[in-house]
Amino acid sequence: MDGRDFCLYCGAKISKAYDWHPNGKSKKCYIHSDHMDPLAIGGIDDESNIVGCCAKCNLEKNDTPFTQWLDMIPPQMKNIAREIYFLKHGATPEDFYPS
Repeated sequence: MDGRDFCLYCGAKISKAYDWHPNGKSKKCYIHSDHMDPLAIGGIDDESNIVGCCAKCNLEKNDTPFTQWLDMIPPQMKNIAREIYFLKHGATPEDFYPS
């Protein structure tokens, strides 16, 4: 989560990673790993392309290009999402060209 306790995309507070069954298996996951540039359109499977977010946002984003996703998230989250993208990629989301 890069030191955050909230979803990068919607701002929802994420206070725990999992709920557990008594048998030790997880029953609900609250944190998902999202490929900012989706693998399906040429993003790389590397730490520089992965961020933590809430399950709801990850499932909604799916294979949406990051530039389009930025238009779909709350305005107050756009700047921080862009900033983290730049910090991880060393480029802007507009510099990514889907394959």
